[in-house]
Formats: sequence, C-alpha cells, structure tokens
Amino acid sequence: MLILKSNVAFSGSHCDLPFIGPLDGFKPMIALSLRRLFSSYNGPLINVRRSSDETTADIGFTSDGVLDAAALLDFAGEGDAFITIWYDQSGNGVHATRSVASGQPRIVKSGVLARAGGLPAVYFYDKRAFSLAPPVSGKTRLEAAVVVRPTASSAKCAVLHINMTSSLAQFAIGANYNSSGRMTLIARTSTEDTVSLTSSDSFSTSQLTQLYAVADYAVGNVELSQNGRSVAAGQLTVAANISSPSSSIIGLSTWLSSPITYSGYMSEVIVFSTESGDGDGISSEQLSYYSVV
Repeated sequence: MLILKSNVAFSGSHCDLPFIGPLDGFKPMIALSLRRLFSSYNGPLINVRRSSDETTADIGFTSDGVLDAAALLDFAGEGDAFITIWYDQSGNGVHATRSVASGQPRIVKSGVLARAGGLPAVYFYDKRAFSLAPPVSGKTRLEAAVVVRPTASSAKCAVLHINMTSSLAQFAIGANYNSSGRMTLIARTSTEDTVSLTSSDSFSTSQLTQLYAVADYAVGNVELSQNGRSVAAGQLTVAANISSPSSSIIGLSTWLSSPITYSGYMSEVIVFSTESGDGDGISSEQLSYYSVV
C-alpha cells in the first residue's frame, strides 16, 4: 500500500503513483480525447491511417495518460497520419469514425504531430469530419465540454452537431455563425422553437478556447460558457426530449442550405446527458489542463 503524508516529500518514481483519470467518478455519454480520461480505461485513444501505404494502427497512451506520440510518429514515419476512429472512452461505444480516406481529419503532417496549445490535437480542414454513432435520443438535457482552436476568424465552422435532420440540429456548437469571431450555441425542439446564443466574448485563432454548453429541454434553460465565464443564456418555450435523431457529427453541419465544415484544431469533446451538473466539473478541469485563459 502506498501512503503519502502531507509533510513528507515523495522521493519515488511518479510511475509508482496510481493514475487518477480526470473523469473518474463521472458518467459522460461521450468522452473523446487525446489523453486517458478514466483510470479504468485501457483501450486505444485513436486509430490512424498512414499515407505511405494506407496501413492502420491503434495508438494508445503513455504511463502518464497522454497520447503515445512516440508510437504515433514512429508509425507515421515522414508521411501523414489521419484518424479513422476517435475512440469513445465512456464505455457507451459512441466512437467518432470516418471510413472515407479523403474525409478523415489529420493528426500528423510530414512526420510532425498536430498540436494546439502545445498539446496533441486533431486537425480538421477541407470538409473532413467524424460521424457519431449511435445518435442521441430520449434525453432531456445535454451538456458539452469541448476544447477547440478554430483557425477561421470569419467563415462559419461547425464544431459539434447532435441530431441533425433535414431541417434542424437539436444541439449545435459552432464558430462565426451569427457574428465573426464569436462562438454560437443553438438548441432546438422544433423549427419554431429555437434558441441561438452568441458569445459576448470573441475567440482567438491562435489560442485554445474552452466551451461549456448546456441545453435543458425539460425546463428550457440554455446557456453557453466560454473559458470559464458565462457568455450567453436563453430559454426554449417547449418542454421536450431529444427525439427523432438522424445523425450526429463532429466538424460538419448538413442541415443548413449550404453545408458548414470546421477549420481548426480540436482537443477534447465530452458530452453528458444527466442533470447532475457533471459537465461543469470537467469544464473546470479542462481549463486547468489545457491552460485556457
């Protein structure tokens, strides 16, 4: 048994300390990251395809719980590497996938790992995106905590869209939707009952932005926080459940007249469907880990 006392300095190896995941004790619906989120999770973080011969491989994490960059770069060589699967660590199997090679987001270019804020990140460009399966249904509340760095200051960028039909997305986060340089949260129960919130703060194309979005469909409350600060709030008029899902996508929106893609980096996507306020807890942890200011 390892016993640490507050007045005694630990002189052993950090490897002797048990790993504590930032989501230990939480129960998210979706948990995508380039770091290990649960101490109980022992699977890979991503599956990647290398450009040199189209071979794929699972990439996991180091003993510190971070992406095994050495293994990834050794596999990619001097070429590029693209993500075919971003594994869901929640245990719910809601993996982010893209089978078409031309639509896969990139993580290595010419042997160099994509980074944002100094940490590994997924790079989206040229209509590359992930599908999420299965879609979400029967929920009365959604909370999303995401860490992104859009590279477009004016072009619309779709970050996360849950339950898109031909006419609406029931939960959508994007950049530059209503105003250039601002993040937006859209929540809908129908085409007539829509709340579209635009952040009062601008975002930086050179620094990470952390977003915490909440849509409570049972009572109608909708709120967007950016970098730890509440920046917009609104109210839906119709109480409803998330229902009749069509598709959920990271990095692409298809419900508007012209599809919207995402240009930029993405580090973490965590979605909750409970009323416990768990999203607020992991949102605070993200701010610290990613050094978002």
